[in-house]
Amino acid sequence: MNKTIIVNTIILILLFIPCIQVQAQTQKELEQQKQQAQKQIKLTSKLLDETKQGRKKSYNNLLLINQQIESRNEVIQHLCDEIEILDGRIENNENMIQMLETDLKNLKENYAALVRYAYKTKNSTHRLLFIFSADDFNQAYKRLAYLKEIAKYRRKQATAIVKTKQDIVEQVERLNATREEKTELLAEIETEEEKLKREKEEQNVMLSDLKNRQSELQEKLNAHKKKAAQLQDEIEKLIAAEAKRNAGSGYTLTPEEKLISTEFGNNKGRLPWPVVSGVITSKFGKHAHSVIKNVYINNNGVDIATTKGSSIRSIFDGEVRKVFKVPGYQNAVIIRHGSYLTTYTHLESLYVSEGDKVSSKQSIGTVYHNTDEDETIVHFEIWYGQKKLDPEQWLAK
Repeated sequence: MNKTIIVNTIILILLFIPCIQVQAQTQKELEQQKQQAQKQIKLTSKLLDETKQGRKKSYNNLLLINQQIESRNEVIQHLCDEIEILDGRIENNENMIQMLETDLKNLKENYAALVRYAYKTKNSTHRLLFIFSADDFNQAYKRLAYLKEIAKYRRKQATAIVKTKQDIVEQVERLNATREEKTELLAEIETEEEKLKREKEEQNVMLSDLKNRQSELQEKLNAHKKKAAQLQDEIEKLIAAEAKRNAGSGYTLTPEEKLISTEFGNNKGRLPWPVVSGVITSKFGKHAHSVIKNVYINNNGVDIATTKGSSIRSIFDGEVRKVFKVPGYQNAVIIRHGSYLTTYTHLESLYVSEGDKVSSKQSIGTVYHNTDEDETIVHFEIWYGQKKLDPEQWLAK
């Protein structure tokens, strides 16, 4: 028996298994990310349908289309990555089949030689001589057992390798089918991208229109900055008041508040959104204005576009510390979660009052719809003490 063949085959299989497992895990992650991006596309399409009903070309509409393109490109990239993984798995399996076929050929040749030898000696004394030429009975018995076991073992090995080969061929066929399916899906997504590009061309008309209204947009942006400063001032007043109250009374977080604060921190990246479904149209921090050149927007939180009439909800257990109005932000609510604060603005109606205890995902009001700009936006912020945090890093993906 050629032991080297068997050892090489085992080593080959052991080398391929981790590679296949890693690829399968990566493919699963890509599939999840792709589905999330597709979900964003579906929601953005719905929001675009709502805004397109209005006659006015709005800045919000442009932001939604930009987000749509970004999500669709993400889907296409995930599909390309998946196909690349599948190509690698197919190549690995084809190499495995080729090596197994070589092993199988060698085993069959060895087995055939053994069969020929057995046939030639079946009516002669060679086999008996081999057995009875042993030094003792014990060795003779072992030689007889060896002749039987080697034939049996070779048959088993040949059968096992043939079965392994068949399994891998079937796997390659499945992978080829999957690859074809992914390729077709990629072609479908690319077709949708072409449609989106045509929509983008239509939006270029809107962009041109918005650029012709730069003075109007600049005026609105300046007004927005003033309103954002007012909101910032209210938040800082609350933080200062809380700090003064705590220092004056020697107040520290209660055990319940400490627990809430710890759990809030432990759930970074897994917290629910302040709306059931939404698309972030303005990210945290400083970023360029989409129309006005050399103008930057500094966002203390995120702006989330959602559907008309949507509920705004608390993202975690906590206590309502302040309810107030800011021109341009409508009603606003600040909720304390131990050492953390969350701010919700653009509420049309309110379901909570200062001092109320709220639970995770509890509705605190409904979102305001701006008919002038044809937008339904929730502005949301997260604070830790006096530090502003990026909500995208805390909300579930």
